[in-house]
Amino acid sequence: MKLAPAEYALAPGLTLKEFKSDTTSYTLGLGRKFSDSWSGAVTYGKESAGNDKPSALSPSNGYTKMGFGVTYTGAQANVTLGMQKVNNGNATATGVNLTGNTSLVTAIKVGFKF
Repeated sequence: MKLAPAEYALAPGLTLKEFKSDTTSYTLGLGRKFSDSWSGAVTYGKESAGNDKPSALSPSNGYTKMGFGVTYTGAQANVTLGMQKVNNGNATATGVNLTGNTSLVTAIKVGFKF
């Protein structure tokens, strides 16, 4: 599959990103209920490096990630906080060497019962 806007059709062979092969990713997790109000989970995930050439739209080649989350369940509301650290694979995209890149993903979810 190629990602190439119509303007790129004027330049033969130029694409923003081309996916030449499939890859496999997985995430494993373990959760635990600590009390009627509190629960938590830890996760680990991995995506194998593929044969695709990195680009500005996809500047990594595989990743590993670890995360955790906690949930508080009250009478009228639920609050969940989660964090994940993603170690992006090393890659070279458009002449730029991308090594040692990490991302920190944080999310919060609030739900009300009524």
